[in-house]
Amino acid sequence: PASWKVVDDLCAEVLEANPRALLLPRFGADPPAWWRKAHPDEVMTWEDGSRQHHAVVASPLYRREAAARVAALVEHLEGKFGGHMAGYHPWGQNTGEWFYQDTWGTRLSGYAPADTTAWRSWLRAHYGSDEALRAAWHDPAATLDAAQVPTPAQLLASPNGALRAPTTEKSLIDFADFQQQAMADL
Repeated sequence: PASWKVVDDLCAEVLEANPRALLLPRFGADPPAWWRKAHPDEVMTWEDGSRQHHAVVASPLYRREAAARVAALVEHLEGKFGGHMAGYHPWGQNTGEWFYQDTWGTRLSGYAPADTTAWRSWLRAHYGSDEALRAAWHDPAATLDAAQVPTPAQLLASPNGALRAPTTEKSLIDFADFQQQAMADL
């Protein structure tokens, strides 16, 4: 069973100072070290194979388990502090602001096995068939089951300047959409 002592003590301290206070707890949603160790394929991975303390935001396993943990916390706080709860502010990823770590640099993430699995699921939901994927990507060899996360060289190249060309870089546009939708959806 979870121990909520720390959060209970903090909430109680605020309410002791102001019994009419409304609480808006801010709490981390990144997985603990034991979870990352148990699920290495679900941990954010950079192109060089290094890993970060964040989970792959598109990982169904992480989403399920994080949602269950947040739900348990909310249920506990509602039960204990009820009318004092104004809302909840889960934080995660870079500086707790829900954007990918190191986005301002050239280091690229998206290379964990969970990224590839989620990417293929996104493509399947988005295109529905190999034929539709091939037509969109202008690639007769593209398949939903074998689609790979774009390489760093592909992602960093800018043959058309600042904007991607939909006829020649659709897979890169799709990958950017996938990553941003995964983060926003979480």
